[in-house]
Amino acid sequence: MYFNTTKKRMMKKLLIFVLASFISAGAVGAKKDGFQIKVKVEGLKDTTLLLGYYYGDKKYVLDTTRVDSKGMGVFEADTLLKGGIYIVVLPGMNYFEVLVSGNQQFSVETQKDDMLDAMKFTGSKENEAFLKFQKFKRDMQVKSAAIQNNAKSTQNKDSLQIFQNQLMAIDSVGKAEFNKIIANNPNTFLANILRAIMPAEQPNISIPEGTPKRDSLLWVKSYQYGKNHFWDNINFSDDRLLRTPIIENKMNVFFTKILLQIPDSIDKAADSLLAKMKENSEFYQYTLSYLLNQFQISNIMGMDAVFVHLAKNYYLNGKAPWADKKLLGKIQELVDKTEPNLIGRIAPELIMENSDGSVSSLHHLNAAFTIMVFWEPDCGHCQKVIPEVWRLYQKYKSQNVDVFAVYTQYDKNKWIDYINKNKIFWTNVWDSEYNSNFRNLYNIYSTPTIYLLDKDKKIIAKRIGAESLDDLIGKLIDGTIKE
Repeated sequence: MYFNTTKKRMMKKLLIFVLASFISAGAVGAKKDGFQIKVKVEGLKDTTLLLGYYYGDKKYVLDTTRVDSKGMGVFEADTLLKGGIYIVVLPGMNYFEVLVSGNQQFSVETQKDDMLDAMKFTGSKENEAFLKFQKFKRDMQVKSAAIQNNAKSTQNKDSLQIFQNQLMAIDSVGKAEFNKIIANNPNTFLANILRAIMPAEQPNISIPEGTPKRDSLLWVKSYQYGKNHFWDNINFSDDRLLRTPIIENKMNVFFTKILLQIPDSIDKAADSLLAKMKENSEFYQYTLSYLLNQFQISNIMGMDAVFVHLAKNYYLNGKAPWADKKLLGKIQELVDKTEPNLIGRIAPELIMENSDGSVSSLHHLNAAFTIMVFWEPDCGHCQKVIPEVWRLYQKYKSQNVDVFAVYTQYDKNKWIDYINKNKIFWTNVWDSEYNSNFRNLYNIYSTPTIYLLDKDKKIIAKRIGAESLDDLIGKLIDGTIKE
């Protein structure tokens, strides 16, 4: 729904590949008459305002200005800004938004404690229309929130249906208003923003009653339409949309909520989306960079296969001309460490020394399922996980489940002492001279790291917790899920 007030925030890990120079340079465009945004905020005096802009899901500061005793200040330069939604930030981090597109010389005035309702624009018809949209959106969100709060207080089906109908009515009003604003502001940035917010309309899907697996067919057809038409309303020739919060939000929804979380499906969708952007280099660069980062840091098992696909077919194949040798080198290094241990691949062979001085081969371990665990005695998390894996071993060893436990450090005495003290007598191995290259083959950058292999030593799961491992092995053994 357009006016659902629930906002989902994703925790962001530190990205390995940050194109900071690309982003920071993105706000200022070519020289022309320059931009001038006059601001007056009643209730402010002798303080500083910031001018910022969106890029993806982040906000960046572009400029500052000092306001006088009457709350007046000016942001200006002899260059034009790249179009987008910009933010004027007040002390206390409150802010309001303005559109920057065609005319970049305009004025805005408002009040510190009533910014939206008191706001007025001079010299920018598009911002006047944007302000009207913002107020309408705010009012619809308030109504929607009230209905949702009422719905939370009842379990009565009839009442819940009434509330659902009310939300649908608000949604219909929203669609009508969006279409009205678009019609009244043709060929504008605002129109492209509103189209981008609006989801593609799903047609009614008709399958006759009594058709075998009717519900499944309805789901498949609905899924396929939603996937194939998700980007219908996005104008990929308008890179001003990148300087709004819209595009990254849609990327997150599409690649984590709409698409089935299967690497092959995501690869095809990513290729198709990137193909739509060939005519706009900024959109293409943003999207490819976003996708590479998202799937390199994904917490969903198996998504590193998407990272490898994007890295090899775009960055390492000459289709990312902005990437310098240093960045390409880092990407190549990550591919080399990730590709050998992708889910579905045969686990790289390891021939390593046992704790008693003999030698064991991973591939010669005769087991229906093999748990590989990379660990070390001094690792606090290992001290919790190794006993859990030992319990799993005791639980499943009668069903031909074995463990290949790799000690990752070099203090043999400490390792042997831990094994004997804790009586973990499974296949314990180590690499005293680092001849096996296990760290790169299995991308071991932390401990403990757990893999699960099938009878042919094909990787079924990787970087999995002990609790999830227990559940997975149980289901594989009883046939609830197939390999």
